[in-house]
Amino acid sequence: MMKIKKVAFGNGNEAYIESRFKENVNIIYSEGNNKGKTLLIQGLMYSIGNEPVFPSGFNFKDYHFYSLVQIQNIDYEFLRHGNSIIIRNEKFFQICNTISEFKHFFNKIITSLPIIIKDAKNKIVDVHLLYELFFLGQDNRVPSNLIVKGQYNKNDFLSMVYSLNGIENKEPEKYDLKNEKKKLEILKQDKKNLLKKLKIAKQNTNVAKFTQKSIDKEQFNKKKIELEKINKSILDLKKDRNREFNRKIKLESLRFELSSLNINLNQGKTHCGECGSDKIMFTNDEFDFEISNKDVRSRIINSINENIEIKEEIIQEYDLQIQNEQDQFKKEIEVLSPDLGEYILFKDEIIDATSIDEEIYSKQISIDKAIQIISSFTTTSSDNTKERNDLIGKITNEMNRLYRIIDPNGNLTFNELFPKKDRTFSGSEGQEFYFCKLIALNTILKHKFPIIIDSFRSGEISSNKERKMIEIYEHIGKQVIISSTLKSEEYATDKYKNTDTINVIDYNNHKDSKILSEKFSSDFKTIVKSFNISTNKN
Repeated sequence: MMKIKKVAFGNGNEAYIESRFKENVNIIYSEGNNKGKTLLIQGLMYSIGNEPVFPSGFNFKDYHFYSLVQIQNIDYEFLRHGNSIIIRNEKFFQICNTISEFKHFFNKIITSLPIIIKDAKNKIVDVHLLYELFFLGQDNRVPSNLIVKGQYNKNDFLSMVYSLNGIENKEPEKYDLKNEKKKLEILKQDKKNLLKKLKIAKQNTNVAKFTQKSIDKEQFNKKKIELEKINKSILDLKKDRNREFNRKIKLESLRFELSSLNINLNQGKTHCGECGSDKIMFTNDEFDFEISNKDVRSRIINSINENIEIKEEIIQEYDLQIQNEQDQFKKEIEVLSPDLGEYILFKDEIIDATSIDEEIYSKQISIDKAIQIISSFTTTSSDNTKERNDLIGKITNEMNRLYRIIDPNGNLTFNELFPKKDRTFSGSEGQEFYFCKLIALNTILKHKFPIIIDSFRSGEISSNKERKMIEIYEHIGKQVIISSTLKSEEYATDKYKNTDTINVIDYNNHKDSKILSEKFSSDFKTIVKSFNISTNKN
């Protein structure tokens, strides 16, 4: 189970640290907006690799973001600046220079991430897609699609949900445009009827495809599509492999330089020729490390070794995938020719089929043209469609059950995880939808992540519905972090109270739009310094 223990962000001049989280329901609240609730929650998610979705007036690139998170009873510390994230615990100290490196390290060392099929390849999902399972930010809410899209779409989210439930991912198949579907079906039926008349196609397919151009064209088109698909896959895999290999070479070069530095320092003392300082700095794109200390250098070298090992594993996976694709390509280009005896045996059928063959060939040309129009739509038709539908049915049934609890007089019915674009939620309905969706995903998938919602009563949720929501949060048996903006009368009457199952955190004493202050600066510097880096870049 994942639990948030501490969040901090700031630079050398100002900072904020929040460590009052408990393992039950945490409500961060204030009277009115602009007290820093969204910055804290977005800062938490950003520190663990999420895409930045900060308020427009906050320049997040000027700050470091830290979090202390317990995952499966092990504490991990994350420190992020830009696209670099340092992860450490008692056993390791890992520098990830990109979010992709962070993902692979997270998947290998911390917890396995779901795998989906994306662009005809197995892909470990990026963490920002995973986080949509349990995190809802205040901004960019669009019920019909993802909050943070990137390269993903809602079908990828569904594939991830299937994967988390153990349902095998299968490659989507092309399907027809609706307005062309009828025409295409008629053409196919005509062709089917003609094929029934083509006796040779039934009696010996191998002979037919060598003597009948309609059969040959159909076979050729199928083969051509398959070969093009495999060829593209091989080229893409090779590009990805080369990119990882280049990164590995750079890491090995960096390791050599740091190892050489060890030898140089052992043989003599190094200092700056201009200022006389004996401090030695190592820098990546985002962090400056003071590496005069041998232990620090060793940890950085170990981190690089781990990154190199991950790169090697990734390259090996690409090697294996390329080899499999190449083997498949060889199988596809194998052509078996019929014996001469078969031609003689089916001579009469071949002659009789000539006129029918011409008609079939003509139909196939029309079918090809119709298919050319159909190019950009996909469906997830596969053998496990029933399993997938059953899973979505369980989740939506749970959503509807929850909805009837919080809004027994409501008239919504949820049939899918992403409503149609033209479906409008009025008032608090959007928030009710998200609440039901996140809790239902948690209940059915039994995932190990907390529930985190910024502005959980968005849309003027009534007090009665809010009370029922909090009661449900209290009974799901995991950490919940939600934020709430109160009206003056609600704040004055002390709406939320600490109980055994609710931990309230009041942000009302923060200055408007000024959660960061010098008060936390010293402690934040201590946190950053413990990673042997400086905040001088800010």
